Amino acid sequence: MTPAPLTEAAVLERLRALFKEHFHVEVADDGDDLLAGGLLDSLRLVELLLHIEETFAVSVPLEAVELDDLRSLRGLAALVIARRGPIEAPALRAASGTR
Repeated sequence: MTPAPLTEAAVLERLRALFKEHFHVEVADDGDDLLAGGLLDSLRLVELLLHIEETFAVSVPLEAVELDDLRSLRGLAALVIARRGPIEAPALRAASGTR
């Protein structure tokens, strides 16, 4: 069974919660540079990828990760969505009669 599609907003919300819950920091803006801002270092990165895999039921091999994917919550969300599957647009759900 294929997992239900995620919206970008839902992924961003959960990623913000992961940072708060596991790293005890709040990411103010989805576009903030997490690397330059010091919120991610090599150890936290590995830990974050493990949490992402568990939370979103995706596999994120390090060789599939580009540095730009890690720079912001937006980049991480795009990585999750790409590994999980396409976003189901509200208009498509409405057109198909599903919620």
